Amino acid sequence: MKRPENLIYAVDEWPPLPKLALLGLQQVSLVSIYLVLLVIVLREAGASPPVARSTLSFAMIAMGIGAVLQALWQGPVGSSFLAPPVLSAIYLQVSLAAAKVGGLPLVAGMTMVAGGFESLLSRFLHRLRLVFPPVVSGIIITAVGFEVGLIGFKQFLCVVGTLCTRDFRLHLIVSTLTVGTMMGLSVWGRGMLRLFWALLGMLIGLAVAVVGGLISPQARLEVAAAPLVALPGVSHLGYAFDLSLLIPFSGRPGRGPAHHRSGDYLPAYE
Repeated sequence: MKRPENLIYAVDEWPPLPKLALLGLQQVSLVSIYLVLLVIVLREAGASPPVARSTLSFAMIAMGIGAVLQALWQGPVGSSFLAPPVLSAIYLQVSLAAAKVGGLPLVAGMTMVAGGFESLLSRFLHRLRLVFPPVVSGIIITAVGFEVGLIGFKQFLCVVGTLCTRDFRLHLIVSTLTVGTMMGLSVWGRGMLRLFWALLGMLIGLAVAVVGGLISPQARLEVAAAPLVALPGVSHLGYAFDLSLLIPFSGRPGRGPAHHRSGDYLPAYE
């Protein structure tokens, strides 16, 4: 097969160590964006800052362990793909409902139920394709997109509970600049700029957010005072179950791992 002209690293090729480290940082940064879904659930549950930090720490640890397990080359667990797990938006609406009814313990318990159902159904996925053809799956995913979009608009417009014109404009400017930078570098960038399009876009967006005052001085001080490495607390852990939420948590469609080997994913970061 002829090597594509715009391909920098092909399957199973190893870039130099400095580039590999930055690509790893970029991948972690992209995956960490999904943590905002957990933040929305934590706010709905009224979690305190220490509990929120510990919960986010557990989520990051779980995502790291899951990525390592997926990358295993042999055995019944790994797929040898670069398929890092993320917090799925598919369960966002029902998680918000669980948080409102029973707080974080109910969210944790029902998430375990959802994971058990997905693990069980994965054994029969090849047969379920006859029941869920692409047309049906597409309609389901579209409905989930509208559902999550409505939640996103509420979070986007109501920054601190009420519509603030200044905050809304700044958020719009930062988000547009961030996405525009990513798109521009990925399409028209060359060399290192095209390789690290996502990381550079997020850094530029973060810098503009700090300069614009979207990140308060108190929040920056809290981040600076937080330990660089620390184990999450376990005192807040708890589990609860509600039969009325069994169908919503067990009937949500899941998404399979992205079909990318570790080398396949690198060309996207050209």
